[in-house]
Amino acid sequence: MKKNFKIAAILMIIAAICGLAVSGMNMITAPIIERNQLLKEAALCKEIFADYDMDASGKPITEGLSNEAISKKVIARNADGELIGYIYTVSGKNSYGPISLLVGIGADGKLVSAEFLENGQSYGKQVETHVNSSYTSGLTLEEITNINTSCGATYGANTVKELVTIAFNDYNNGGAQ
Repeated sequence: MKKNFKIAAILMIIAAICGLAVSGMNMITAPIIERNQLLKEAALCKEIFADYDMDASGKPITEGLSNEAISKKVIARNADGELIGYIYTVSGKNSYGPISLLVGIGADGKLVSAEFLENGQSYGKQVETHVNSSYTSGLTLEEITNINTSCGATYGANTVKELVTIAFNDYNNGGAQ
């Protein structure tokens, strides 16, 4: 009986040390991961709008957004402070996994680009191919609603279409300030 308590105590000490090690590693890596995510987003914003200037664009809007799928909206400006468009961070999930996109809508109300932040779909490559071939620059909301989502990964394609539509609906319903 005494031997069992000794084994249990040793195992609890080992578990506590492992827990502290994992917690300490998380404290070290969390800021690095967050910084890398911000750098990735900034690079994608530059990919969407070549003349995007992060300083002139200011802080992203994270409150009072029209749909819970929208986590962030950036009023994109160039270095001169001129409005060039809007960048929406939208996320959704279906039975095949999560999707997060940056959707760029130009000041003229047309799609500039849709870029993946996360593509956790089981058939992610098909979804990515579908997005790259279907969501081309210059599309209007009406043209987006007419995109055929039959691509071998229909659930993912439908989720992308829904997310891009949510961004456009925010833009068209007063999101463009």
